Amino acid sequence: MDGVNKQDGLVVWYNERKGYGFIEVGQDQQDVFVHLRTLRSCGIHNLIQGQELLLNITDEGKGPQATEIRLLSSE
Repeated sequence: MDGVNKQDGLVVWYNERKGYGFIEVGQDQQDVFVHLRTLRSCGIHNLIQGQELLLNITDEGKGPQATEIRLLSSE
């Protein structure tokens, strides 16, 4: 995980059946989209509300999206 856009985050909501969710980051509590495809590429199978994460964020026109994730807590 490179350190360019690395931020701490907190899982706000994740739906395993739908395959996506949102992570809250920063002092302004910005929501960042996370997709199941990203989780699987990072070796993560599911997220739980309240989990702490370290993530990289990109915004390619569709809003901020998590591109790399590392779990900091397992809740």
